[in-house]
This record gives sequence, C-alpha cells and structure tokens, in this order.
Amino acid sequence: MHLPLLTGLSIIFSPIHIAFLEMIIDPVCSLVFEAEKEEKDIMSRRPRAVTSHLFTSGLVLWSLLQGVLAFAAVAVLYLLALRRGMPAEDVRALTFVSLVLANLGLVLGNRSFDSSVRGALRWDNHALWRVSAVAGVLLGTALAWARDLFRFGPLHADDLAVAFGIAVGLVVVLEILKGFWRGWLTA
Repeated sequence: MHLPLLTGLSIIFSPIHIAFLEMIIDPVCSLVFEAEKEEKDIMSRRPRAVTSHLFTSGLVLWSLLQGVLAFAAVAVLYLLALRRGMPAEDVRALTFVSLVLANLGLVLGNRSFDSSVRGALRWDNHALWRVSAVAGVLLGTALAWARDLFRFGPLHADDLAVAFGIAVGLVVVLEILKGFWRGWLTA
C-alpha cells in the first residue's frame, strides 16, 4: 500500500505481505477468469469491430476507478485504525485482511459487465469457490498460526466484520456505478 509513502507514516507491509498478496491475486486472475463460462447472450451480441481497441478508454477508466475506490476504502480504514490508537500489529492485520477481501470483492464484481454480482453468483465457476476457499484458509493460517512471521496482531470479531464490510461496501458501490458505466465499458 502506498499510503505510508505518501503520508510519511511507517511502512505497514513488508515483502512477505506482498508475496502473500501475489499468491492470492495471481491465481484469481489466471484461474477464476479463465474458468468463467461465457454469458448466455454472447452469440446475440454485435461483434466487436476489427478496428476497435482491445482496451477501450471506458474500460481503462473503469479499472482505474475500481483501484482508486478499493485503495480509498482500505486507506480510510488504515488511517482510522491508526487514529483510534490501535497497535501497529493490529492495524497491519486489519488492513491486510481488508485488502485481501477487497481484491476478492473486485473479482466478484468483474465476473460480468452485463450481469449483477447476484446474478453472476448463480453461474457455475468451481475455480472461483476453490480459489476463494484456499485464500480464506491461507489468510486464516496467517492470522492464527503465522502471526509472528507476518507481524500481525490479533483480530477480533468486530475487526473482521469491518474488513468484510469494506469488501461488501466496495462491491455494492461498484455495482451501482456499473449500471451508469456500462455503456462506456465497451465503447
């Protein structure tokens, strides 16, 4: 997370945290999205023009917006936790869990541009559930047994509820915005 570098606060994540994030984000991108089945109306859509760009400006802006919103949500949580006087290890654990859950939320939100998350959850994608389960087990292991390695403090039920709330809130906001943004995504 870049916030400590921008604000002069102490660096919260070390290389092990970044490596752990890569262990979750890379499989999600490569396994989950590749295993995603095509949408039912795919053959009734107009084909993309041969001269069109693979990444439209709308899609690039949408990606940036998602990143900014996820960053803002986790950054606000991080700053509030510091302001409330939480120990650095607890702040690190809370911020890290929130970041992992926010990334999984982004995966859910990006399964389809034309369908809602609720609709997309009904689609069969075993890779999504397997990768999410593995991510949950790894995250639980890091929080429960590898706390010293990750320099995590203990998280309580209310901390985990806040982290889940951040992810759910992010997905809800993006779903609302997706309705307005939908025309730009393919234009």
